[in-house]
Amino acid sequence: MEIKLKAIIYARVSSDRQTKEGNGLDSQAQRCKEYARSKGYEVEEVFLDSFTGGGDFMKRPAMSALINYVDSKPHNKYIVVFDDLKRFARDVEFHLKLRSAFKSRDITPECLNFNFDDTPEGRYVETILAAGAELERNQNKRQVVQKTKARLERGYWGFSSKVPGFVRKNLSDGTWVLHPNEPIASVIREGLEGFASGRFSNKEELRKFLDENGFYKDKKVYADTASRLLKRASLYAGFIEYPDWEVARREGKHKGIISEDILDKIERKLENKPLYPATQKQGMTKDFPLRGFIVDSVTRHPLTASWTTGRNGKHPYYRFNKKESPYYGKSIPIENIHSDFLDLLTENHPKEQIVNLAEKIIKDVWEKRMVKLFKKGEGSKKEIEKLEEEKKTFLDRIVNAKNESVIGTYEQRIGDIEKEIKQLKKQVKSDNTYPKTFGTALASTMKLIKNPEKLWLSDDLAKKRLAYKLVFSRGPAYDLKTGFGTAELSPIYNVFEAISVSGSCDVDLSNNSFNRLKSYLVDFWHFYENCPRLQKALSTT
Repeated sequence: MEIKLKAIIYARVSSDRQTKEGNGLDSQAQRCKEYARSKGYEVEEVFLDSFTGGGDFMKRPAMSALINYVDSKPHNKYIVVFDDLKRFARDVEFHLKLRSAFKSRDITPECLNFNFDDTPEGRYVETILAAGAELERNQNKRQVVQKTKARLERGYWGFSSKVPGFVRKNLSDGTWVLHPNEPIASVIREGLEGFASGRFSNKEELRKFLDENGFYKDKKVYADTASRLLKRASLYAGFIEYPDWEVARREGKHKGIISEDILDKIERKLENKPLYPATQKQGMTKDFPLRGFIVDSVTRHPLTASWTTGRNGKHPYYRFNKKESPYYGKSIPIENIHSDFLDLLTENHPKEQIVNLAEKIIKDVWEKRMVKLFKKGEGSKKEIEKLEEEKKTFLDRIVNAKNESVIGTYEQRIGDIEKEIKQLKKQVKSDNTYPKTFGTALASTMKLIKNPEKLWLSDDLAKKRLAYKLVFSRGPAYDLKTGFGTAELSPIYNVFEAISVSGSCDVDLSNNSFNRLKSYLVDFWHFYENCPRLQKALSTT
């Protein structure tokens, strides 16, 4: 009985369009099966890949599966059939590597339009054809980039991949434009607006909101999805940009689903910039320092504020402006909210003796750190001196050396020494940047922590903002009937409890909460040192 040779079919396309045309996966596989039948091969498996571009063949899922399949049956000898040499590889480097991988597994490649030949002449022709395929791929890639960039520059989104919240809408001129796709567009709008307003304080909270509101129908929303939405915020605001190709931001031809103001707030939040820069007109915010900070207890949407004209003149009010809120359209006199907020500040700041204890602990830790850095710096300086001497020795040897190989070795060692010296000097400089007036900044910080109400009662808008940013990590929620609820405190206020429980300076320095407190205070110093306005404000507090 004749034993048939075992064959494996491999087919690959690089675009969705190809799957529907004559060179699609099914048609490739069928031609390969007919070829195998004509040769008398027994087709054991078929592997189909949809993969764009050249590069590492092991990144192609089906090719990787094919290799693993052959490895799982080391006693079998296989013939792998391709429709076209381009399906094998479109990159010379990986073409040769794949050929080597096949050879090491005793796999015989066969192609419908090319005869593999292991003679020198055959390998030469094969390499030339692989190089031609690589050239064609690179030319196609360049053409696609040029066309896509031109489309972006005209204000149209140019990529074929789907954008959540949008669908393609065909235009009369034969092109297409992005168009909001409901209901997912509304979910994205609410998510981005919530991130901008502080309803969602971080990407994880945004991710949870998207997950709970059907962003995907059949799979979980992961962190990178929320990150991509925020990264594409300008697209959702109706703009087009692509910095990687030097396409600057411009007004897009599509309709955005968020406002430019929301985009600005998102970008400032991602860059850790204040939502209200000094150049902004302060007319409203000076009168309403809590505007945009406190939120509706039901919708978590920020309260707005304005002056209302009545029978006896103008009166300032905060207002619920979200239609979903049961208090929509209701107003609260400014004096009521400001009075309640002052009570909230008073209730939440820690006891003075706890703040004093924290200050003592931080000073102790800081002094120990300074001693450690000083010793480290002295050691680095001695090491630099030793390396300088070694460098001088090798320079002297080069003068007397005659052998070019020896001179090259000396020069290489000198180069390595110079790199080490540069790195050590960089480290010494970094260590010396630690603040020498940390105690002053620490005292100022603790002074604020003890009495944030004093900042709030100031006429200076910057001080008022500093008060609520110091105490709260996000805007507290306000209910029309019950007033302020439980507020989410800033990290520095949360960690005082750990110090309070310990009751001494013997706080475990590995404690995460305490380390956050140290980090906060160090960060505050850098902010304090580089902000003359804050220094002036604190000196008069």
